[in-house]
Amino acid sequence: MYVPIKKIKKTTPIYINQKNNILLQNQIIENVITKHELTVNQKAYYPIPEYVALIKDLVNFYCNSSLIALDSKLIESYKKQSELGAKILELINKNEKRVIEHLKTILSAMKNKIIDATHDFYLKMFYLNKKVSANLPYDLILVDEAQDISDVMIGIIENQSCRRIYVGDSFQQIYTFRFATN
Repeated sequence: MYVPIKKIKKTTPIYINQKNNILLQNQIIENVITKHELTVNQKAYYPIPEYVALIKDLVNFYCNSSLIALDSKLIESYKKQSELGAKILELINKNEKRVIEHLKTILSAMKNKIIDATHDFYLKMFYLNKKVSANLPYDLILVDEAQDISDVMIGIIENQSCRRIYVGDSFQQIYTFRFATN
């Protein structure tokens, strides 16, 4: 069950589920991209639903990856780790520069509190802040269900100077949609 918690422009609710994970809605992405194109490129641009879904998935991929740069290496990694249809591949290959620009726009809107950030975005920001994320005061970190943690989580754990134990079963991986690393 989802309950509206905030409205943008009185027409686009952002929903929060019972686990307190804010969902990045397609309409919000579309609005941010359209506004960006009008203000920065001074063009009317209305992305098709497949393109909006691509940007949403790329936000999810980036936030769960240990990659830092928003560049063609990120796009190549995304293509290798995703099962993409011909239409999505065509959108990426035809407009890679624009895809990266729009990805940066959405992430910047989250960072600047223009739109609500996802939990994965906060985790990525924590990972990128090496002063904080590399100095956790633990002697031991035990990770259960390790087959379902993302590269960014692995990066945070591996940056610690303590002992680490990973426990998992590769046959029970269920979080591939969040780009978990088995």
